[in-house]
Amino acid sequence: GPAVLASSGTVAAGLLCLLAADLNSSRGMGPLGTVGVLCALAAMLTLLPAVLVLLGRRVFWPLIPRHGSVPKARRSLFSAMGSSAG
Repeated sequence: GPAVLASSGTVAAGLLCLLAADLNSSRGMGPLGTVGVLCALAAMLTLLPAVLVLLGRRVFWPLIPRHGSVPKARRSLFSAMGSSAG
């Protein structure tokens, strides 16, 4: 929660800085973008957790995690690059 709040607050404050723009289209976009970010924040903190509780682990299809199971070791290009750096 705190990280999401801080991040969205930073983006909203940055968009509100567009109110100081000389170009009218940019000036009008600032408050609208801020409202969009705040609506997304409200959805992320209220709607998304509720949907995840209702749908359960099926949301993570096709790799549905099972309680107590060990994750499969997947070898990808990025894991190979990360393990080769040393």
